Amino acid sequence: MEAVIVLSVHLLFVILFFVLSYKDLVTNSRLMLALVVFIPFVGTITFLVMEYFLRFHVKKARSIFSFIKDKADKNEIMVKDDNFSDYSTLRSNNISSDDAIPLEDALVMDDRQMRRHVMLDVLMDSSGNHAHSAIINKARLNDDVEVVHYATTATIQITDDFEKKLINLAKKYKEAKGEERFSVLDEYINTLEIYLNTGILQGNNLRIHQETYNQLLAERSNNLNDIEDYEKLANSYIKMGQFNLAEIIINEMVELWPNSEHTWLTQIRFLTTLKRGNELHELITRIKNGSFYKSKKLQEIIEFWDY
Repeated sequence: MEAVIVLSVHLLFVILFFVLSYKDLVTNSRLMLALVVFIPFVGTITFLVMEYFLRFHVKKARSIFSFIKDKADKNEIMVKDDNFSDYSTLRSNNISSDDAIPLEDALVMDDRQMRRHVMLDVLMDSSGNHAHSAIINKARLNDDVEVVHYATTATIQITDDFEKKLINLAKKYKEAKGEERFSVLDEYINTLEIYLNTGILQGNNLRIHQETYNQLLAERSNNLNDIEDYEKLANSYIKMGQFNLAEIIINEMVELWPNSEHTWLTQIRFLTTLKRGNELHELITRIKNGSFYKSKKLQEIIEFWDY
């Protein structure tokens, strides 16, 4: 009788956490539900403890981000360094971003104050396009603790923005019909592509988004038959280590566009990744001896691999 009661309570916890997870009311990854299912009670306690820490740290990071934003909006950031002041003047005078110090350059400067200010300036960018996302992600490895702190805070905000946008796009794509569906598909793919290229995504979350990206690319390539989509899809499969699928796409490219630079570059990338030296040499020789236009980029690759 006691065993039945214990099992019933365990099943109630499992159902409860599954419902909360699929309604996105918990912060934990759905993979963590395995703990609840396979380790009765202890797994539930572990799940709850992790949920608490995740919520606490995310909330803390967002509050820090809001605090920094409020300070910047109220011009409360005080500057002592002359270079730091000059940069503030440049921004306040609406000087073009082309004339300002790029974030990537600022991060390798010896001037800590300048580094921090440029980082803050990027954090306060309200455009929402996240053009600096990849650099901000790299900034988390900076030797300046304060820059790392800003970068980590920004990364949480960027991730949150992308995830919300992708949820909305997935819903729009599911409901869209006709020409609108193709328009939403383009936006969905472009957003995923930018998100994946930031380098922020890791582990299982990266794989899930990359698989979604592959599925959407495959759907668009079937409709439009565009060589760039084929190339992106093949490269994505190569990156994920799904070489059989990559080879299928490359074979289709060879059949549809046998003399395209996109096809050759994708083949070269595939063969070098798999270290198929003999096949690579044969391909390079064939391209080199072919009587067709070769771009500067392709010529440089041929010279590099021609041995």
